[in-house]
Amino acid sequence: MELVRIVFRLLSVVFTVALPHIVGAQIHLHGKVVSTEGGEIPGAHIQMSGVPELIVSQVDGSFFVNLPKGEYQLTITSVGFDTLFKDVNLVKDEELWVELTPSSLQLDQVLVEGHQGLGHQALNKVDIDQQRIRQESATNLSLALSSQPGLRVQSTGAGIGKPVIRGMTSNRVQVNSNGIKQEGQQWGSDHGLEIDPFQADEVQVVKGPSALRFGSDATAGVIQVKQTEIPDTTGLRTDITTFYRSNNDQLGVHAKAAGKWNKWFLFGGYTRAKSSDLRVPANEFVYNDYVLPIYDEKLKNTALNEQHAFVRLGREFEWGNSQLTYSRYDLETGLFPGAMGVPRAYNLQPDDDRDIDLPKQRIYHDNLIWNTSAYWDKTIAKLDVGYQLNDRNEFARPHNHGVTFIDPSDVLALNLRLQTITANAVIEQEITDELEIEYGIQSSFLDNEIDGFEYLIPAYQQQNVGGFAMAAYDVTGTITLSGGLRYDAAFLQADGGPARIRDVNGELTEVIGERSSIDRTFSSLSGALGLAWDLTEHYEQKFNVARTFRTPNIAELASDGIHHGTFRHERGAPIIDPEIGYQFDWNHTYQTKAWNVSLSLFTNYFTNYIFLSPSPFFSRLPDGGQVYQYLSTEAFFAGAEWQVQYAITNHFTVGHQLDGVYAQNLQTELPLPFIPPLRNAFTASYRDSKKITWEIGATYTLVSEQDRVERNEQTTPSYNLLSAWGRLEMSSWRVPIVLLVSIQNALDEQYFDHLSRYRQINVPEPGRNVGVSLTVPLQVLK
Repeated sequence: MELVRIVFRLLSVVFTVALPHIVGAQIHLHGKVVSTEGGEIPGAHIQMSGVPELIVSQVDGSFFVNLPKGEYQLTITSVGFDTLFKDVNLVKDEELWVELTPSSLQLDQVLVEGHQGLGHQALNKVDIDQQRIRQESATNLSLALSSQPGLRVQSTGAGIGKPVIRGMTSNRVQVNSNGIKQEGQQWGSDHGLEIDPFQADEVQVVKGPSALRFGSDATAGVIQVKQTEIPDTTGLRTDITTFYRSNNDQLGVHAKAAGKWNKWFLFGGYTRAKSSDLRVPANEFVYNDYVLPIYDEKLKNTALNEQHAFVRLGREFEWGNSQLTYSRYDLETGLFPGAMGVPRAYNLQPDDDRDIDLPKQRIYHDNLIWNTSAYWDKTIAKLDVGYQLNDRNEFARPHNHGVTFIDPSDVLALNLRLQTITANAVIEQEITDELEIEYGIQSSFLDNEIDGFEYLIPAYQQQNVGGFAMAAYDVTGTITLSGGLRYDAAFLQADGGPARIRDVNGELTEVIGERSSIDRTFSSLSGALGLAWDLTEHYEQKFNVARTFRTPNIAELASDGIHHGTFRHERGAPIIDPEIGYQFDWNHTYQTKAWNVSLSLFTNYFTNYIFLSPSPFFSRLPDGGQVYQYLSTEAFFAGAEWQVQYAITNHFTVGHQLDGVYAQNLQTELPLPFIPPLRNAFTASYRDSKKITWEIGATYTLVSEQDRVERNEQTTPSYNLLSAWGRLEMSSWRVPIVLLVSIQNALDEQYFDHLSRYRQINVPEPGRNVGVSLTVPLQVLK
């Protein structure tokens, strides 16, 4: 705790010195974004030079921002409209009327090329709006993002999904919500992302070397979840969405409200959903040459029950704004009994398909975040402080672990209770018209407690602190150089203890080894250089090179037990060294009115890549399954992401995307495990907005066979999938009502996902799913 106290003292000094320099009144810029063909445009992106925050227009097209006096260049973009560039000179409060022209090119995503934080100029990034997220009709946020090039999902059933970027996941993909890094036992492949998809108004994905700005857990990239900007007009507005998913008969509702009175603003949201068991296009599966049943094509005990809520209260000041956000994520989901220990036919007998029985997970994630931003002259200062409580409970019957006597009150197999305190302070300054700098300090303290009759990781405490400095220099107006340095340090202490085996009566029979306590310190220097080059008005190249550093997580160091959610016994390596990587990223984009082309090439070289390797041994623990050992090796990654869209007419657009990763263990000359296969996708869409706005689209995806596997890892056959969607926006009583219909796996294809945890027992992925949602926004009062 001494390190935490030091960090907070440093933060206090920074802001005690900085805040007295806040001078000068702010200019109030407000306005509305509309179409030249009539109608307001909600969700338009307004990027202003020198301002890191992305402004998003509200339901009625309005927007509002406080800025210092000065000249700004505005870049206004919206799906289905041409990009508009506009210069404004703010000397007094001003109202701005923005008209966008419908475009012949409709994008599934919006590439925001404006300034969004120093050092981002050369990074490979993409912004995904809420419409695209909802279009996927996914049961979790990771799955909703997985159709983007370079992104995949590592799944376990309906409610559990982990994001995968360029073949890497867990502690190599950092997830930030409201400026605070999400901490939720992310090392576990069956530990999902505890964020409600409906609370993500926009998601920005930064692919490639971004650890310099965000920290050591951002080797593969960063997912930033953003919520609605501050309302610009007084009043209260609500947004109510009802939704249904046919595959698991999921019914749900999401309600959100936003209000503003004088300088105060308030947001709130609530999601409630309940589903039955997943349907798969199969009546049986094969495990170790045994054929086991799947009754009525339903995976028993895969139902889920969830409810999430958030509230955000804030106030605007002449010098900036401050806001406090509280959120709770509450998920209860069953796990297919065939994936716990050794599958047995008697565990698979059908029951109530909405019942959540053992084995199951119950996860609570509480998040309290305070964000403060201050503006003066050409400087922006931010302070983000957060407290998180991640309470993970895994329940199972003890007889699945060698004990036949069941104490009804003792079904808690594993409890991981992680508390995290985070504090970040960042200052951005425009030194000259060509030079900007950014520097900051980031710190966190983690305290993990354990309980339950299983053992997977020990109780531990970890303190992290990192400082960075970055600069960006506009060399010629078309070439921008960026780079910086970062220093990280981490201190970890973990408990030890014996490993035990009990007999069928629950009595201790054997102590099979002593787990050592851990007391380790890690530190390293990282650096990055970037170049953004606008060769022409339409063509841009970006180059990034970086040296990255990653601290081993607690599972890689100290795990030693049954991880039934992933169907294996996992074992850490207490003496493993930190992960050092050298990364290169090269991105090309070409954009015209009709064409949108993007090509990204990347290579990663790791001197000490840490990975979980399937061994030829089986656990001595009852029902422990195969032993997976954490190892480190010299490793090489390479890959490509390609995306092209072409507007054949003003309404009809076609596209193609491809992404793939090659990963090699340079010591064994074998492939690395858990690498997604090559993927192709062909899309077509039609959009019309003369009287009412409607659009339809379809995607045909071809996924190649994955036969480049590690020893003892299964290969996965190729498959093809067809999906489609339609969107209708109509006005009733001057309220825009949005109806969205989507179909996933339209041909009910039986296929296996190489990254799914159910792949190991040959259970196919879910069959056809029809998703329907209806959104009704209302303006309650002014």
